[in-house]
Amino acid sequence: MLPSIGLFDAMRVSPDTAPHRRPEADDYSQPGQDPAEFTGAARQWQHDRLWTNDPDCLMARPAVETREQWAAHVESTGGLMASSDRLLSLDEWGVTTTRRLLTPRVVS
Repeated sequence: MLPSIGLFDAMRVSPDTAPHRRPEADDYSQPGQDPAEFTGAARQWQHDRLWTNDPDCLMARPAVETREQWAAHVESTGGLMASSDRLLSLDEWGVTTTRRLLTPRVVS
């Protein structure tokens, strides 16, 4: 990643996330919320220093395991915000959270 300094405005800083917490076979290079949070937290220092961190997409649908924890992680990064959910799959909490996190922020 570091050889990319100055070439990109934003950078994914973690493995893919997934609707489940634990990666397959506990391999932290595989998709899962745990490896994405672990790696993203370790690279948080890069945000707004080297580029804008991309923690991966928000998943707020009811079928997502520990969706509240994942949404809190995505929000805490202050980086890129995107949703991977179909809007019709969201319940009230999912709609409210998605609206709140995807509302543009004024940066001064």
